[in-house]
Amino acid sequence: EFEEEPEEEPEEEREEEPEEEEEEFEEDPDGGDEEEEEIVHPATPRQSAPIIHQSPPKRLFEVGST
Repeated sequence: EFEEEPEEEPEEEREEEPEEEEEEFEEDPDGGDEEEEEIVHPATPRQSAPIIHQSPPKRLFEVGST
């Protein structure tokens, strides 16, 4: 029975990897065009471009949908 516990540990580590992928997937639906920019520079633009570009469009879409 104890041997089964260690097997679950590796599973937890795998869950952490998908989390990072989920973040990228969330940004995909938020902005398809920006998706390319984020893929090209997922380090610099992600902090400035996505925040400034996705911020205004996100609110406009939310307000329009609601």
